[in-house]
This record gives sequence, structure tokens and C-alpha cells, in this order.
Amino acid sequence: MQSFLMAIGMIFEPQFSYCRRMTTKLIALLTAINDVYDMYGTMHELELSTNFVQRWWRNTGLGQKLGFARDRIMESFLWSIGMIFEPQFSYCRRMIAKLFALLTTIDDIYDVYGTMDELELFTDAVQRLVLMPHSTRALYRLAT
Repeated sequence: MQSFLMAIGMIFEPQFSYCRRMTTKLIALLTAINDVYDMYGTMHELELSTNFVQRWWRNTGLGQKLGFARDRIMESFLWSIGMIFEPQFSYCRRMIAKLFALLTTIDDIYDVYGTMDELELFTDAVQRLVLMPHSTRALYRLAT
């Protein structure tokens, strides 16, 4: 009986050692993934603590001027992190968060506040602005 168990052990020993090696490698991989996750979390936390996007939102005054609009600048920033999380794209994340904040405000104007006549005028103005040539748009921005 003992010789039978030794024979079985010799047959299955390579599989056991393979499993041990793979488990060790898996633990090392999970540790590395956790370290990268912590690094990205710290980086995003630092971006939030600098208040770039929050300061921009306050400076626009849209939250105060449009009391009906949602003040969800943090949600906008988290959406941008979901899209682009790599460290080198910090500026892009801030710009996308600003874009989402403006789009949310426009959505609130359409959904909550605007009457049909006002919304038609607003839509026409946006369409005219989009169809303007680049040089005309630059002059329009300087004039307003």
C-alpha cells in the first residue's frame, strides 16, 4: 500500500509544485495590481484636492445664476476618471469634467427651466454658433 501511495505521489508531484509556483506568481501579481491601484487613487485624490474644476465652477457662477441647475461637479470629475484614468492625462480629465458640467447645465435648462419658445431660440443660437466659420466664432467671442 505504501509503495502505491509513493507511486501516486511521484505521478502528481509535478502538478502540485506547478500549482504552488502559480499561486506564488498570482499573489505577486495581485500585490502589484493593488500597488498600482493605490498609486492611481492617490493621484486622483491629489487632483481633487487642488480644486481646479471646483474653482472653475465657482468662477463661472452658473450654480448661483441658475438655481435650478444641478451642482454636480464631483460627479462630472468621476465620469472623466472613468473615461481616462492614466496619470499623464490630468489636463484632459479636467477639461472633460468641465464639459460634462456644462452639458449637465444645458440638460437642466432643457428639462426643467426652459419654455418651448425659449428653447427654440436657444437651439437656433447654438446651431448658428456651431455652423459659424472658426474666424467668425473667434470674433463673436471677443465681442461678447
